[in-house]
Amino acid sequence: MTTSHWIGTLTVTAFLAIATVGQSKAETVGADELLLAPSWSPAKVEDVRDQVQAWLAHQSLEPVTKSRIEALWPADETPIAPEEVTPEQLVSRIVKTYSLVRPKVQPLVDLCNRPFSEVAPPQLDSLVGEEVPELFRNQLKLFYASWLARSDFYDECLQTLAGLEPRDVVDPASLLFYRAVAHHRLVQPEPCLDDLSQLLEREQELPERFRQMAQLMQLDIHDLKSASLSHISRRMSDIQRRLDLGRAGEHVRKVEDDVIESLDKLIKEIEKKQQQCECTGGGSSAPSKPMQDSQLGRAQGAGKVKKKFIGSQSGWGSLPPKQREEALQQIGRDFPSHYREVIEQYFKSLASEDVDSRE
Repeated sequence: MTTSHWIGTLTVTAFLAIATVGQSKAETVGADELLLAPSWSPAKVEDVRDQVQAWLAHQSLEPVTKSRIEALWPADETPIAPEEVTPEQLVSRIVKTYSLVRPKVQPLVDLCNRPFSEVAPPQLDSLVGEEVPELFRNQLKLFYASWLARSDFYDECLQTLAGLEPRDVVDPASLLFYRAVAHHRLVQPEPCLDDLSQLLEREQELPERFRQMAQLMQLDIHDLKSASLSHISRRMSDIQRRLDLGRAGEHVRKVEDDVIESLDKLIKEIEKKQQQCECTGGGSSAPSKPMQDSQLGRAQGAGKVKKKFIGSQSGWGSLPPKQREEALQQIGRDFPSHYREVIEQYFKSLASEDVDSRE
């Protein structure tokens, strides 16, 4: 959620709280009406079907084509429950219908239904000119852009969706989601958060994968600071993605230069902080001149002690075999199995050192 939206929501909540002080429960029933309604909603299947049928009425169709289109829009599907046809399926129906009437679009539809295996995606401009009805043009763009996002072509995805608003497509959730994904992967926090905030206005109605991914992206990028180590790392990943796609042009070189500049700045800031710590912290606490002889501060005498003979074999770290095995068994009960292996290796190391010392 953006800062402005968050503040706006808090303002509305505060207003409702103040307005309802001292009122009865019956008087506050209508308070929910003051809450902001979602700014978008999916299209209704009946409305879309009517628009498609109105366009088809002016087209000259072969019997086979007409039959295939009728199978996509069955007459007995009305009235339809909202959950029976998802907005994504509705987009696919519209695109498929248009490709049946305009076969030149079919190669694009086929491409978007399989994994990408080429270096550069095809151009969409020649397929969605002004002569294409707005209903079909906008859904073709959304259909293509979602495939671009799934294929890691995030710049092309944003270019394809440029100018489209949720009201322009039958599946606003997909528009907002894939646009947010592109902004997220291109390390563009502000537009990403704007799209996610708008998408989550209908959080409970979203497909599960959209909802979970949107929440994760929102948490991931919300506190991202420009030129931070995390920010630099993300841009480096974006450079690698571009190179993997065969992108090595001027834009990539500029991003590389910006990353190097950010790294240099970050290193200088770290060095500056270290120097400040040395000047104000650790350096002042150390004595300027060590004591002459080993002695206690302010105490008299040289601080000499008697040496005591403790034998040539210290036996440090060794245990009788029985006690050692009991200790290992206890470790096996209380800790994961690999702890026992570590302790056994430690005992072996001590035993080896003991043998070396005797030699």
